[in-house]
Amino acid sequence: MTIDDLPPKPWAERPEGWALEFGRLLSWQPVTLGELLDMNDTAEFHKIELSPHGVVTISPRSQGRDHSRKLTELMCWLFPAVVEPTDILQGLGILVTLDGREGGRIPDLVMLRQGELPEAWIPGSMVELAVEVSTAATHLMDRVIKMREYEASGIEHYWIVDLELVARWRLINGRYFELPSIAWADLLAAESPRELLERTIGPGGESLLRDPLLLGGANLETDRAARAAWRRQADDDAARNAGEDLSREPDDWTPTT
Repeated sequence: MTIDDLPPKPWAERPEGWALEFGRLLSWQPVTLGELLDMNDTAEFHKIELSPHGVVTISPRSQGRDHSRKLTELMCWLFPAVVEPTDILQGLGILVTLDGREGGRIPDLVMLRQGELPEAWIPGSMVELAVEVSTAATHLMDRVIKMREYEASGIEHYWIVDLELVARWRLINGRYFELPSIAWADLLAAESPRELLERTIGPGGESLLRDPLLLGGANLETDRAARAAWRRQADDDAARNAGEDLSREPDDWTPTT
């Protein structure tokens, strides 16, 4: 059977319709958030996302047993921090904005603020916490692309669960600041999710917030500094593996334009 043999019905009414519609996207025809919502309604085993700049990505809804287990454990741990259990959801579409454009993302888990919610594509400002369970395939997307979008959209807390470690960021004055990562087991052992979310001061009175080097709100000089730091770290790791002396001063590195 070919596409021409299919009955003349709207693509959203057919189980395979989202895949056919994705073929249309490859021809560079723009997709709307309404179409994206319909595609996700018919894509049983995949989630389809749209960046504010019009890039469509498809990924499995489930990344395996460990992925599902972590989300379930995290939901149970977060319940004391919300008024209604339905304020913690999986697979919810979030409206993200960047550079004056809109897109739709589906975090692995979100914790919502109290308030009247729209029927679809919840604004980022109404999301208190967004969580992504990262894999090798989504590492760059989670730590760079989605982070910039979530930051610009006003999502206050962003967590990335990577293996047995939880990386955390908090929005301060429109920018994400990094908090110390926490081991997965220590996170689940913490008595108060709300206290952990709000804690920004360490036991010695020190600030736990760290100014990020490369985020959506950073300027060009900060970007260059971050790239240089990453490059030096990579060079040092390679040298350490080779048994070289690391007491030397690192060479300056200027990214190409």
